[in-house]
Amino acid sequence: MAQACGGRFQVVLDRSESYERWTTLGLKGDCLVSSDGMYLAQDGVHQAMQEMVNECRSDYVLILDDDERCTPALVEWLKTGRYEDADFWYIARAWLYRDTKHYITSAKHWPNPALRIGRSQLVRVPTQIHAGWMDGSGQRSIAPYPLEHHKFLIRSLEERKATVERYEAIREGAGMPGHYLPECVMVDVAEWNG
Repeated sequence: MAQACGGRFQVVLDRSESYERWTTLGLKGDCLVSSDGMYLAQDGVHQAMQEMVNECRSDYVLILDDDERCTPALVEWLKTGRYEDADFWYIARAWLYRDTKHYITSAKHWPNPALRIGRSQLVRVPTQIHAGWMDGSGQRSIAPYPLEHHKFLIRSLEERKATVERYEAIREGAGMPGHYLPECVMVDVAEWNG
């Protein structure tokens, strides 16, 4: 991604598998971090992410979870440099469900925007669970194209249940079972054309 965007951009990822995937795609960023992906401040993830953001040499940083993918349209938009029109960008996330051709359209899952692009000197990584990967003061906008969220395709129901329990042990309500366990609640699904 950094190379595709002329090096004006850094990519920060939260798992070593992501690093391997990005380098395989030829989209190596100059600023990468590996962690266990658990978003837990006590595990040092947020601190490591902030340190990596602080080390970034570019004007902007893109922070992705290991289970998020840029859609081709989002990649093309990033190549235009239009992200320079604002300090921070929310990106909608399509939570793919059952397969890569369907996504959840229920309110908790769509458009589910997350702050994922920011001017590196302004980015602050929150330390509270589910506070997102970035925050900061500055002009905010919404990217015109979404990310794909692959959590339900790459994490089994058992893995997600364990994550919900772990989050609940940290803070009551943080597990968000209605969000992470769509098999256990009614969700609306539509065809995804990425």
